[in-house]
Amino acid sequence: MRDAMLFMHLIGVVLGVGTSFAFLFMGISMKKMSKEDADKLMLKLLPLSLMGRIGMALLLLSGGYLMPPYWKVMGHMPFLMAKLALVAVLLACIGVMEVYTKKAKINKGGEFLDKLQQIGKFTLPIGILIMLFAILTFH
Repeated sequence: MRDAMLFMHLIGVVLGVGTSFAFLFMGISMKKMSKEDADKLMLKLLPLSLMGRIGMALLLLSGGYLMPPYWKVMGHMPFLMAKLALVAVLLACIGVMEVYTKKAKINKGGEFLDKLQQIGKFTLPIGILIMLFAILTFH
């Protein structure tokens, strides 16, 4: 069962970090567009964030299954503690982004779309740091 959970965890990483990469590259390409056209395109791309939320759900489910052996020795695993702290930060960012996504859809873009993009710039580096700390923990 552990192998299945590790596989699910890896799929979650791919979906979650892949979503951040997708939005990064779309943001780069949208810089060449007018603000109005870029906002319209971003609004159409917002459903892509569902892929990231599914990835995060898979990560939480599989991580919850994989973590019990490590709780007792957590104090001796600083990289694991850092990883879990960053997961909490990432979850907070995703929660705020979810609120801004709903408001951006209602308002057809505007300031909420800008705020969403600002917070979104932090999710990819956080995701990469989480992966780095996981490698340092379990290598």
